[in-house]
Amino acid sequence: MSIDYGIYVGPYVRCKVDQAPVTRLQITCPNDACKNHKQPMRKPFCDLCGSKVATVPLTVMEDRIDTWDVREAIDERLCTASGDTYGRWSEENRTHLWKPNKQLGMVAGHLESREAFALFTIEPSVIGVEIARFQGAFSDDIEYLQTVYGADAVSIEWGIIQDYS
Repeated sequence: MSIDYGIYVGPYVRCKVDQAPVTRLQITCPNDACKNHKQPMRKPFCDLCGSKVATVPLTVMEDRIDTWDVREAIDERLCTASGDTYGRWSEENRTHLWKPNKQLGMVAGHLESREAFALFTIEPSVIGVEIARFQGAFSDDIEYLQTVYGADAVSIEWGIIQDYS
């Protein structure tokens, strides 16, 4: 097992995502009065009430937009941060963060390459130039995100995204 660690510094797209009810099938205790009702089960009978385990429809709230579907639609030119911690943050904040999935040669960019020495001076003017370059390079993808999430839910920001996977 390996862990990938990444730091991205630069422009990204922040998308607020609504949730919608989704019905899933759950193998669980069918007894409404049992504490195991709607809890995932792998045994043929419930440990608490003895009921035969059954498949029960369960309605849960999930993000209205699946990031894997979006990634596929935009040919993975942008990607979301990765790792379980980002996943929890994204769920809690109902937000998806989209960063470039390719090097753009920006001032800060990815800090993943190993160099003997690197110095990045980040000034407000640099941030403005990088945001403009990002918007130009990914204009079609940003337009698609605005269509999927809604124009009011999409913003272009500049910052640091650190993630693990």
